[in-house]
Amino acid sequence: MPDYSEATVDPTFPVLCVYADAQGGSHLIDLALPGMSRKVRPDGTSEFGGVMPATVFGVVTPMHNGPKFIDWHISKMAGLSVVMSGSWEIEVGSGERRLLSAGSALLMLDTTGQGHRAHYRETGCGIGISFAPETESAYRAILVEALATRVDGPGA
Repeated sequence: MPDYSEATVDPTFPVLCVYADAQGGSHLIDLALPGMSRKVRPDGTSEFGGVMPATVFGVVTPMHNGPKFIDWHISKMAGLSVVMSGSWEIEVGSGERRLLSAGSALLMLDTTGQGHRAHYRETGCGIGISFAPETESAYRAILVEALATRVDGPGA
């Protein structure tokens, strides 16, 4: 067993999640995803835990390369988008709308449902990460748990 001078608590980070209900309608929910933890050994080297596999990574700049409004569409792959600069508003089938600005993270799990619309407000850039199947499954399990304990009911 490694000898660590001090253990760290695994962090979580907030994301806005787009998901489809059983009827295919799209909704938003705030989730806390597990982050990566770092433990520093006495010799100064680090060990990272909680690393999740990804299949695609890229920086999108400018964040919108074309129209300021994109009508209904789904994500072809589950993934995470992080807004680095600029802002845009996401709209889902339930009518919910949320503004995403620098530092916001969006977890896209609506890969088969109604989808979402994008309303770009300020030009900027973002990071896009698509997940490996095991990462998508882990994040969908977090979503199912959050929906089961939601006060206003699943799919609400």
